[in-house]
Amino acid sequence: MRRVVIMPHAERSLLAVAEFINSKNSPGNGDRWANELIDFIYAYAQLKIVHPLCKNEMLAQRGFSCVVFNKK
Repeated sequence: MRRVVIMPHAERSLLAVAEFINSKNSPGNGDRWANELIDFIYAYAQLKIVHPLCKNEMLAQRGFSCVVFNKK
């Protein structure tokens, strides 16, 4: 399994988006979305598939691979 590191800034952003979703939809939707995203991250970390480098130039230069969550 690949090592997964969720940086503090990313975690704060994830929580902020979840709170926004909760405020616009019924309470709990944001939490469910955040849990689905985290499950997605860990599921792809277990695979031994090599994903293509990110289209973002800075991320690609650092050797990061990108996958699509929820086709968005």
